[in-house]
Amino acid sequence: MSTFHVRSLSKMSIETNLLKNMGKAGNAAGKFINSIPIIEKGPVDELLQGNGNKLQRNAERIETNVISNFGKLSNPNTAIFIDRLSDLNTIYNHTSKIQIGKDKIQLFVA
Repeated sequence: MSTFHVRSLSKMSIETNLLKNMGKAGNAAGKFINSIPIIEKGPVDELLQGNGNKLQRNAERIETNVISNFGKLSNPNTAIFIDRLSDLNTIYNHTSKIQIGKDKIQLFVA
């Protein structure tokens, strides 16, 4: 599984998008409240904007962690097994001659 594929899966995750959109909504609500002259002096707009930004950052952090974890899973270090399977394929499917000696067996590949 490629990192690009994992990244696209992560970006489509419901939880991450929900957090990002909640952060954007909180940020937008804070900016809207800040634009109202009577209310702009209160702490509500700053609280909404700050928490909106915090939600967006947390969503991005979660997304990065998920990508990293999937990246670790996608590399199971199976190269040695793949090499041995290739050897077996050569022995069973491409050997043209077998010579058995006292100390060794020789396989000749066609």
